[in-house]
Amino acid sequence: MSIRVSAPAQGFILLTPALLVYCLFAVYPMLHVVWLSFMKWNGLTPTEQFVGLDNYVQVFTQDPVFWTAVRNTVLWTVLSVIFPPAIGFALALALNQNLPGRAPLRALFYLPVIIAPIAVATMWRWLYDPFFGLINATMTALGLQRFIQDWLGDAHVALYSTFVAYVWQTVGFSLVLFLAGLQGVSQTLVEASRIDGAGRFQVFRHIARAPALDRHRSGALDHQFAQGLRHRLRHDPGRPGAVHANAGALGLHPGDAARRLRPRRGDLGRPARDHDRDRHPLSAVERGARGEPMRAFARGFRQPGLEPIDPALVVLWLALIAIAAVWIAPFVFIVFTSFKANSTVMGSSAFAPPTSLEWGNYFAAWARGRFSTTVFNSAVITIIKVPLGLFISAMAAYALSRIRLPAGRAIFLLVLFGTMLPFQVMLAPIFTLVNSFGLINTKLGIILPYLAFGVPYQVFILHGFFREVPRELTEAALVDGASHFTIFRSIFLPLSLPVLAALLILDFVATWNEFAMALVILQDNSTWTLPLGLMSFQSQFQSDYGQLNAAIVMTVLPATIVYLIFQRYFVSGLTSGAIKE
Repeated sequence: MSIRVSAPAQGFILLTPALLVYCLFAVYPMLHVVWLSFMKWNGLTPTEQFVGLDNYVQVFTQDPVFWTAVRNTVLWTVLSVIFPPAIGFALALALNQNLPGRAPLRALFYLPVIIAPIAVATMWRWLYDPFFGLINATMTALGLQRFIQDWLGDAHVALYSTFVAYVWQTVGFSLVLFLAGLQGVSQTLVEASRIDGAGRFQVFRHIARAPALDRHRSGALDHQFAQGLRHRLRHDPGRPGAVHANAGALGLHPGDAARRLRPRRGDLGRPARDHDRDRHPLSAVERGARGEPMRAFARGFRQPGLEPIDPALVVLWLALIAIAAVWIAPFVFIVFTSFKANSTVMGSSAFAPPTSLEWGNYFAAWARGRFSTTVFNSAVITIIKVPLGLFISAMAAYALSRIRLPAGRAIFLLVLFGTMLPFQVMLAPIFTLVNSFGLINTKLGIILPYLAFGVPYQVFILHGFFREVPRELTEAALVDGASHFTIFRSIFLPLSLPVLAALLILDFVATWNEFAMALVILQDNSTWTLPLGLMSFQSQFQSDYGQLNAAIVMTVLPATIVYLIFQRYFVSGLTSGAIKE
């Protein structure tokens, strides 16, 4: 006889693994930090003395470093809110145009995001080197010697120099998010507005800012929106040859209908047999190049629905190429230096490619940096943590989004609160907790906190995705006798594969690159992960620039390969909930 488990009981069974690890290794350390803020404790002895608000009074009134840190943090936050999103949005608008090579450019701009912060710090420290770095070498090449300085040694510019490296690493994430939103804009509206004479600014102002329409309502609302938009466009919408927004009823996409049904000037008096030949005439650029690659390249610069090559798109593409060259310059510089002998680095120009490939830098860096050990440790931790974290987060997201649970809303808000917790301030309680379990210098000791701090963001993303799945699917399965376990396994997991793929890449990169928590918990160098190995390498061989840069390249390479392989799934996962057909 089978035992029937109630829906709330099934929900709590699905929720328990993620909630347990989250409360134990994230919520409890945060509460412990709050408790310690009212105690007098030296961090070593177990005895604690309650002092009330004395610690807060001392920090606010007697610690000048605190207010300096607050001022720098506020400045950093304001700059971070303005510049990375603004630059990312501008690049997203450019890459959303019909340009050749959009996918490689998108991958290039996103590439710094997947690099470990310790590798980025090491890389830019080398770029800012006052004697051999790329920045001062560029200043010298441009005749701007008066601007040369110690970028990280001068307190007046060190914060802004560091912020430049931060922008370089984070712009790509804003770019991908904005690009996903822009790709969710109804193309029916965009093409209809183009047909009615709207310029790019008008399309952006009246359409691109509008939210993507729901797929179940897009037909009627697209028509209503297009009719309202007609009054805002500069050209007469009722001119001869205009195509109605419901041309889809003829079996044609509205944009295709406009191109196929509108008569061209001079076509009316020509024989029908000549029409196909000139339906898509080549521009002057394309006629000059007979090869198919050049024709495909030129087609990338056409405006949607129009025949001539758009000069503005050509200029935009050239500007993107120039920006991409600047974006990739640090990578090229690091790779070049990794193949140079130390004497060559100090005696040649920073722009000079290596005259001979010093592969010995890589072999020496691999051996001295214990890369065989650190790569293995990182691989084991990542392979266990990432799939396990996604699975328990998916179970929790399903339970919170599809099952009515007692206090379910409160539990979801508790989990959501974890997205705002900076784990750096909880490192001491986490260390104490992990040490009490005897898990210091073990892989399990680092995997459990990783799971706890990955749950909030993953549950938040998957919760929103699961809520958009039609409830009729769940209700029909329940009527047929399926349990919530079966529904989750057979329906929701397959449906969420694109989102899970995107989260897998994000979680893989975050786990592979994590530094601060690993530094606290993994104290034996035999248990170090790859970022920790790079840190020790820098401090030990900082004068050997060739080996240092070889170590940076080897640290960056694994995450880069994973992203390049799965980037198609990453982008489709981000846009899966945004694109409406």
